[in-house]
Amino acid sequence: MAAAETKDNLLPNWERTQLCNPEFQLKLTRLIPEIDYIEDEIIKAGVVKFYQAFEEQTGVQTTELAQKPYTLKAAGGNIPDLLLKTRLIARQAILNNLSDEVLAALLCMDLFKGEEVELVEGSENEWKQVEIPSKGHAIRAFELAKKVELSEKICQMIKLHGTESAEERQRLMASKNKDEYQLGWEAERVFKADFDVHDMIKLFNRARGGNADAKTITWPPEELILPPTIQALRELVL
Repeated sequence: MAAAETKDNLLPNWERTQLCNPEFQLKLTRLIPEIDYIEDEIIKAGVVKFYQAFEEQTGVQTTELAQKPYTLKAAGGNIPDLLLKTRLIARQAILNNLSDEVLAALLCMDLFKGEEVELVEGSENEWKQVEIPSKGHAIRAFELAKKVELSEKICQMIKLHGTESAEERQRLMASKNKDEYQLGWEAERVFKADFDVHDMIKLFNRARGGNADAKTITWPPEELILPPTIQALRELVL
């Protein structure tokens, strides 16, 4: 250990990795094994704390995300659940050997969508949109990421992941400042991983439909996602 790397200097990072609830982390990684692909233990601990804080703040359990559709902008009930969609976008980062920070942003960025839908009273499978005042899901995720002390870079990638932030991502990618340039490119990778999954859904849907004119999800989505598509997507994360 170099002289500058004293025990006292290392202690804050060590403490940050210890703040996770081990039982919660075990439960979470069983639901989302992709979390264990994060090699940096501090980033991994931050993601676990993000999920735990999300449950405490919203009252929505991570297990519930396996029932909640990830969007209500498509007609019909055959919509991939939010947990499945989160795992699929995380797989994009893993398969493309993207950074731990990109993987962390992908795992956290859409979680607050789980707060925006709820079952219609008296129904077992019909969902309705819940209006969340003033702040979109990306901003709420950004604020929680700051609260649990994920790195500023991860927080910014969460904030910038949507289509509405395309101009800001382009500005950062054109910057001569090295840190801004890198943030812009990694935020763009987060955006691309997200929409690669949308394209994957369209591709699977078209293939299962048996012809090029089969019903597919579109953006803005207006058509039914076919049930075999859901099964095919689930098989990708088994």
